[in-house]
Amino acid sequence: MEDPVNDFLFQYHNRIGAPHFGDNYTCIQPHLFIKGVTIYVPFQIPVMFLCMCLGIYGFFKIHPLKNFQSSLAYSLMFAFFAGMNFTGIFANSFFPSGWTYGDPGSNYAFWTAMGDTFCTTVVNTFFTICALCDLQLLNDKTPLFRFLVASILLLVAYGYYLCVNGKWNGFNFLYLTTCEIGFVVFTASAVVFLIKNRNVFFRGFAALSYAVVCGILGIKTLYASQWICDHFGNWIGDDLVWFFFSGNGLLGLFMYFLATREARKIKIHEFDKVESQI
Repeated sequence: MEDPVNDFLFQYHNRIGAPHFGDNYTCIQPHLFIKGVTIYVPFQIPVMFLCMCLGIYGFFKIHPLKNFQSSLAYSLMFAFFAGMNFTGIFANSFFPSGWTYGDPGSNYAFWTAMGDTFCTTVVNTFFTICALCDLQLLNDKTPLFRFLVASILLLVAYGYYLCVNGKWNGFNFLYLTTCEIGFVVFTASAVVFLIKNRNVFFRGFAALSYAVVCGILGIKTLYASQWICDHFGNWIGDDLVWFFFSGNGLLGLFMYFLATREARKIKIHEFDKVESQI
């Protein structure tokens, strides 16, 4: 009898590179034994920890800038990025095992993996939300924005619920396709934004270019896990490169926001009319 939870965990670990389980082991990765605890791919822990710190710092740095267009959208994206890396540390380095009913260890494996995938998809979706806010097609100061965010969170949770219960084979769409769509939409909107605001074009373009290059390299590593494993698996595993580029990509977006914030500065009262109509 098929176990959809185990299938979900296999897709999760097969896609992002944590040690596989059962007969599907494809990458033997480094691990340490410390006081009876097995730590898989220990080198990726400090990378994910730094990414988590970037998410926390980005949230608290951007969220207070309420007079800047898109500040709430960007701050929430960084908050979920922090959550993605926090759960990713446990899912990849401490609980990369299969699911066994009644086994507390496998419960941790499932819930940490679920937390990581949920936050990842939300971050992917926020790329598009930030793009809409930048182009002033969406105002993150209105109830409509809050309703949209709440709806996205529910839809993402429901999507993974369907995957885990074997009712939808949509893991790749939720985890990968949303990332690719968000990446393209955000990049295109940022170029349009910079063209319309030429006073910040050069510094914004420099930060955006850094983010885009890291994003492209990061996405490519998701499809090159086996090659990375064959060449570097015994030293760094097959997923540390993805964490590295994803963190640097978000760092680029953080610099992009700060570099262009003067162009984004719009007084709150300019939105009062819009908000009153919703």
